[in-house]
Amino acid sequence: MTRRMVISEMWEDDFFVSLPIMDRLIWIGIITACADDQGRFQDNAALIRARIFPLDDIQLTVIDSAVDKFSKAGRILRYKAGNKPAIQIVHWWRHQTPQWAGKSTIQSPPGWMDRERYHGKGNVLMTVNWDQDGGYIDGYIADYEAQSPSSDVNVNVNVNVDGEIATTPFRQFMDAFVEETHIPESHIQPQKQSDAVDNMVKAGVTVDDMRIAIQEMLAKNLNITSLNSVINPSVNVMSRRKARKPLRVEGPVYQELPEL
Repeated sequence: MTRRMVISEMWEDDFFVSLPIMDRLIWIGIITACADDQGRFQDNAALIRARIFPLDDIQLTVIDSAVDKFSKAGRILRYKAGNKPAIQIVHWWRHQTPQWAGKSTIQSPPGWMDRERYHGKGNVLMTVNWDQDGGYIDGYIADYEAQSPSSDVNVNVNVNVDGEIATTPFRQFMDAFVEETHIPESHIQPQKQSDAVDNMVKAGVTVDDMRIAIQEMLAKNLNITSLNSVINPSVNVMSRRKARKPLRVEGPVYQELPEL
C-alpha cells in the first residue's frame, strides 16, 4: 500500500478550513486514494467517487463542485493528457517525501518534473530526478483557467523566455533527436512531436539541453521512443544548467563555485 503524507499544517490552512466539511474530505481523499506516486489522476468525477466513496451514493455534482474549487484556488491543475482529462496536484512534491515513487501512467503537464525511484527489471534500482525538488521547474509560468473536463482545451500555458514568447525551432530539435537516438524520422509522427518541441521551448529547454538529456537516458538504458519521451529529462537538464552559480571574483583571480 502506498503511503501518503497529510501534513498537520493543513488544518490551519486558510483555504482548507474555508471549505465545507465534504469538500475537505474530498481533498484528503484525492491525496490519499486518487493520486498516483506523481500526484496525478484522471479528471473523472465517477472515478474519483469510486476511489473515495466506494460504498456511498454521493452525487457526482458534489464531486465536480469540489474539484472546481480546488482548481480555481490553484491547488490542482486540470489539463489534457493526450485526449483524456487529467489532474495534477500542484504542490505534490512540496509535501510528499516517499522512499519510493513509481512512474505515472498519465502524461505530466508541460513544465512539470517527475521524481521516480523504483526497482526495474532484474531488481535494478532506477532513479529519475530523485535528487531534484520535483514539481514545476523554476521560471516556468503556467497560466490556466479552471474549465470543465469536457472542454477541448483545459490548460493555456504561456511561458516567457527572456521577456519574449519563444518560437518553436522544430527542425533543430528534430534533427538533434534523430542524430542522438538514430531513430529514423519516418518512424516518428511530426504532428505529435511538434507539441513536444513547443513544450520544451516554452519551458526554456535548448537543443543542447535535449542532447544531454538523451545521452544521459541512453547511458541509463532508458527507453526513448519519441520527443515526448525526453521532455521531462530535458527540463531537468535545463534546470540543473540554470542552477549553476556564476563566477565569483576574489581579487584578481576568478574562482568557479562548485556545482550544486
